[in-house]
Amino acid sequence: MDLYIFPTRASTTNGYSIAVLSDFKRMQPAVDDLVIWYVIKDAASSVLKPADRIIKRPKALSLIRAMNVLKNRVSCELSSHSLNLIPVDQVERIFCGDIIMYRTLRNLFPDKLIIVRFHNCFMRIGNRLKILDLNINLRFKINLNALSKLEKEIFKDTNAFKIFISEEDGDYYKLMMGKVSDFKVWSFEPDMEKVKLNRLGTHMSNKIVWFGGMDSHKTDSVKWFIDFVFNKLQKSLPDIEFHLWGVGSEMFNNPSKHIYGHGFYDKDGLPLCGESLYINPDIIGGGVKIKLLSYFEAGAPFITTPYGFEGYSKDLIDGKYCQVVEMDKWFETIRLLLKPV
Repeated sequence: MDLYIFPTRASTTNGYSIAVLSDFKRMQPAVDDLVIWYVIKDAASSVLKPADRIIKRPKALSLIRAMNVLKNRVSCELSSHSLNLIPVDQVERIFCGDIIMYRTLRNLFPDKLIIVRFHNCFMRIGNRLKILDLNINLRFKINLNALSKLEKEIFKDTNAFKIFISEEDGDYYKLMMGKVSDFKVWSFEPDMEKVKLNRLGTHMSNKIVWFGGMDSHKTDSVKWFIDFVFNKLQKSLPDIEFHLWGVGSEMFNNPSKHIYGHGFYDKDGLPLCGESLYINPDIIGGGVKIKLLSYFEAGAPFITTPYGFEGYSKDLIDGKYCQVVEMDKWFETIRLLLKPV
């Protein structure tokens, strides 16, 4: 019997869930394997089986999370008692779908090989922040420290096989550890048939769109875009609008400045697709921005920072639908793109 633990439900509702769905399909657990879902609310998805086990993550304001933070651990790490009923002696192969389950699995299986999926590489982000002297919010700083410490443990575990989400993360591991035999990269590529079908021409108006939740450092990225790009754009393009969709985007709602935070988007497709420029103003990087797959496959023109394009082939950059532009060139690039004819 093989053991698979996935860190959220497998679905197409957000980037994290899409990555987990991809991992599930790649691993293809057998009928008699033990599959566990470590979820926030529910595990409902097309791949959920009646025999699967569900473990609920602790709520944001809970004693468990608070104690983990005080111990310099990731707040949502899987607790040791959660797997008390696992038939340890029957388990052969172990797939750990995110690093937040690693410590509990290693304690339970001290001598077994564990396949560990990295959805990010926070040590690499930490190094980048030190070089750039970037200020980040306190919550992300605390998480970054705890996650980096956990990653270091896994990097040094010779009985852990690492699965990275981008070539950049894999290269970082290779450079730091000097190893090439104990890791792989599972990356993402757009469906080029959909890309060709939906690219019907770029017809950008005066609208700019952010599409995604406001967790972690994404808030800092949006603030940077508003303060250093959008406010300057308004001086030369007074009727320009900035629309945000995603959980938490309401925090930026300011109609007097033509900024509209619409909240969670519960419709099909992409909002304002075909008449707007999508943005990915990632100022830190890390992981792979799955939403770029949606932009590619919907034929939506977008601009991203080089950090935000990590994990994708440079062959996809065409300067029309996909523009990868350094942060200090965003204002001029967007101004020219949206300049009235």
